[in-house]
Amino acid sequence: MTIDAYRRPWVFFGLATLISWALWFGAAYVSHQTGAARVQLASSLGLMGLVAPVLIALGLMLPDPTLRSDLLKRIFNPAPVKRVYWILAIG
Repeated sequence: MTIDAYRRPWVFFGLATLISWALWFGAAYVSHQTGAARVQLASSLGLMGLVAPVLIALGLMLPDPTLRSDLLKRIFNPAPVKRVYWILAIG
């Protein structure tokens, strides 16, 4: 698969940045408020900010059959990865 199949890198970058930062600013604002539920809400917003880029990437890749098959091949077929990288990653 060539890099040409990934047609919208700026859309991903823009959405991932805007949504993540909006959630993190929301978490920062909530963390300075008073109330019992603020810690849970701030933590949830922060975690959603971390997960947002993954969900955005899936949302951009899954509708396209070419990208979907490339994603699944990369996840479930680790054969092209050199042994040295497995050793470094696993330890």
